[in-house]
Amino acid sequence: SLTRLYDVKPGVRVDHTLTMSVSLPETRYPSAVKRAQWFTELGDRLQAVPGVRSAGLTSCPPLIGTCNVLFFYIEGRPYTPGKFLTAEEKSVDPRYFTAAGIPLVRGRWFTNADGVGPDPQHPRMGKIVISQAMAKAFFDGEDPIGKRVFFDFEVQRERLQGIPAPRYEIVGIVGDVVPALDAPIQPSLYRPLLDLGFNAATILVHTAVEPRSAASSIAHAVHGLDPRLPVAQVRTMDDLVGRSTSDRRFTLSLFVGFAALAMVL
Repeated sequence: SLTRLYDVKPGVRVDHTLTMSVSLPETRYPSAVKRAQWFTELGDRLQAVPGVRSAGLTSCPPLIGTCNVLFFYIEGRPYTPGKFLTAEEKSVDPRYFTAAGIPLVRGRWFTNADGVGPDPQHPRMGKIVISQAMAKAFFDGEDPIGKRVFFDFEVQRERLQGIPAPRYEIVGIVGDVVPALDAPIQPSLYRPLLDLGFNAATILVHTAVEPRSAASSIAHAVHGLDPRLPVAQVRTMDDLVGRSTSDRRFTLSLFVGFAALAMVL
């Protein structure tokens, strides 16, 4: 069982990859637009760090399990409130897919211009990228590119607060990524992180050098924008793979220990 876990293809790059998290205090960054601008500039700075091949931002690092699930509807199909479809969701910047090694199957990735915009009362057409598993689960026999979806939480917000529920056009299909090594592939979708005004993100960096050796340079890029921000949870993708197998390794060690004890007795 443990050996089979190490044979699982996660769908993301594991070698020469480093992750770390950064959070913006809302007291100093109260505006969603300012937070989006800060993370945009951070992405540009990370690309210029020596030893960095590519760098991206995500709301949730790979291989740590399911972080968020969204309920959605597909425009043009019968719409019954409460009878929705589900998919795992991550918010990412345009460079994340390259940094994580997630292949583009069809269509395109995001650009910085994609998103519903800063005015919730007059949203633009949003853009999303979906996984192959989502394309197969909900658009089998159809071309998902150009199809539109909308989310139940925004439908509820429209009903309660009068804020229009945006529509999101599917612009790309990417390869599948497992939530964890011992979890099956699930339908997944990606939203533009820079459009959402998040105050926290995980940095994912593909390096040309040993990943941990680039950590201080990456932290320096963060502190170049705000020297008071802490950089936390510095981990390589090998570390995250280790976390995915930790329960199985503990069970294996326990059985080995009992077997050795039985032999001694």
